[in-house]
Amino acid sequence: QLSPRSEIDTALRMLEKQGQQLGWQAPVYVWNVQCSRWDQRDRPTQTVGCFLPEEGTPPLLAAGLNTLPSQLAARGMAQALAEIRHDFLLRLAQSMRDGGVERLVRQLTPLLDRPSIWLAGVMFSLPLAAQSGMAEHGWLVESSWDGVLDDVRHIRGHAVGFPWEKSAQWGLMVLAVVWGVGSFTSFFANRHQITLSRERVSQASDRQRPLSDRLLSQYALQRELDRLQYREEEGAPWYSRFGLNQNPALLKALWPVYQRNNTQLIRDDAAQVLHQRLTEWVNLPPGSPQRRQRMKAAYAQLKAYLMMAQPAKANAVFMSRVLMENWPQRAGVTDGLWQNTGESLLRFYAQHLPQHPDWKITADAGLVSEVRRILLTQLGQRNAEATLYQKMLQQVAPSYGDLGLAQMTGATDARRLFSTNQVVPGMFTRQAWEGQVQ
Repeated sequence: QLSPRSEIDTALRMLEKQGQQLGWQAPVYVWNVQCSRWDQRDRPTQTVGCFLPEEGTPPLLAAGLNTLPSQLAARGMAQALAEIRHDFLLRLAQSMRDGGVERLVRQLTPLLDRPSIWLAGVMFSLPLAAQSGMAEHGWLVESSWDGVLDDVRHIRGHAVGFPWEKSAQWGLMVLAVVWGVGSFTSFFANRHQITLSRERVSQASDRQRPLSDRLLSQYALQRELDRLQYREEEGAPWYSRFGLNQNPALLKALWPVYQRNNTQLIRDDAAQVLHQRLTEWVNLPPGSPQRRQRMKAAYAQLKAYLMMAQPAKANAVFMSRVLMENWPQRAGVTDGLWQNTGESLLRFYAQHLPQHPDWKITADAGLVSEVRRILLTQLGQRNAEATLYQKMLQQVAPSYGDLGLAQMTGATDARRLFSTNQVVPGMFTRQAWEGQVQ
């Protein structure tokens, strides 16, 4: 007979605690040990009971137990005919028909209601005699266990607590899938970028194409370099990584191509424009108004020209502005296209010139020396004139008094309109101008 309800609950709690300690809950088989008034140890034994699937319910248990009486009656009759004392199976079948199934289902329902424990089967047998020398509660190898031993080969318990092993397996599987999809995406993203860059390099390097087309291709290549530089500093997009990122290699391969095209399309022509402007200024007649008017522009042109020859001193904003001012139009290119792309091409070249000293030009030393000489001469004259003017003002100042508001308005009373304590220095009055300054 099964133990009282309290003992069953205690046993279930012990099983749950044991499962928590081990981290594993094995299937549970309930073994119902029957009694006999006489000795039946010589009776042929076999597995007696029913098995349940995982997540078994009381109706499933009742259905399994209800199949036993007819089977037990047939086998029990055969054993009783062979030996009248062997009535275990017959008595068990009769007991189950007389309400035993309902009692078992009622007593085992608490076990079925516990999700942490899996009731895998209910077995029946007579007590087995302990063998000499056997440990207490030791397992007796007996044929009534055959069904249980065969059943456990096809089922397994479940982990208790957080399923670390299963979670790790799923995590590795998800990681492998994500990495595979990411690698696939990265391959095509990098392949597309390489193909696009190759096309732009080819178009910008093709001297048979019109100049306007080459400039547009060079502008596109420049934007590609800008994008690659940004990715190098801030990191490439996630979909182009996964071990296949080609940004550094592509950037390294594109710089020499950009330099070669930029030398042909921008640098040499820009240097020629500045050289031409400076030559024109030098050839102006000494003392001519044009030379004096263009002196400031010549200074800026010389400064930009020297920056192209000395990359370490280049100023991108100043260079691009001066070059664009002196190169507003370009032969073979529409004004609109040159205005839209020229400044960007020049600024990009100027921005990266300090990092690439090999992009420098060879300046015309003779022209630079002549421009410097003329600039120094012009500046010397201007400084001399300024000094003479200041000296003259100092000489005139003591001879003429300051003019206040009353002196300037004469007989008119201007106090009703406005008043001021400020005065005009005597050296700047009309009397001083007509008397000495002029």
